[in-house]
Amino acid sequence: MTDNAAPSSTLPQPAMAQSGEDLLSRWRHSGEVGLVEPEAPMLAAQDTDESSGLTTSGPGAGEEEAPGEGEEAFGDDAPRRAGRARRLFSHLTVARTMVSVVLIAALGAAGWFAYQNHTNSAAAADRAAAVNAAKSDALALATYDYNHLNQFFAEVKSFSTPGFGTTFNKGAQSLVKVLTQYKATSSAKLASYGVKSASGNRVTVLVVVDQTVANSASKTPSAQTEAFEYTMVHQGGRWLLDVAASVH
Repeated sequence: MTDNAAPSSTLPQPAMAQSGEDLLSRWRHSGEVGLVEPEAPMLAAQDTDESSGLTTSGPGAGEEEAPGEGEEAFGDDAPRRAGRARRLFSHLTVARTMVSVVLIAALGAAGWFAYQNHTNSAAAADRAAAVNAAKSDALALATYDYNHLNQFFAEVKSFSTPGFGTTFNKGAQSLVKVLTQYKATSSAKLASYGVKSASGNRVTVLVVVDQTVANSASKTPSAQTEAFEYTMVHQGGRWLLDVAASVH
């Protein structure tokens, strides 16, 4: 009976798995006899992080991931960000400066207009006060009664400057005898008025009065219209009569 099994010497022997130590021994031996070392088998690399005890697999394990395409590392982008921040701060500074200038200009204009309005209002109020004083003085000068001449002279003095009061008193005293002798009386009402000029504390006012005069020499009172130019000056917080002139 023939044995079908082939002699072991005639069959190729399967390659035995080589351990890492056997491969290392062969690499060393090859180096000694000048042979080329065989390439190491491609094994999955396993690196152990000694500090953490973790194991990572694959090529490049343990290395930091490089920035992707189109991305920049933070360190490389820092100067650019700093530049943008400086430009933004510069723009904001310019904007704040412009806003401040505009606000100052607006406030200055508002202040100037407010001052002008105040000045104009004050000037208008002063003119109105001077006109009112001139109207009152004109009626007082055109109204008298021979029975109350002392009261008449005292009233005129009260609204006159010292210069005008002295001048008027001297002229009026020479008329006391005539006014008393003919029992003269006079009444007046305001016809019209207007400002001729105004400058500082001096205002000249034109006043027209309708005057009615009665005396013992005439049986009927006489009516007449008189126009006067009064110069008023502001003294001691009041508008006083400084010059009175008849206008023909």
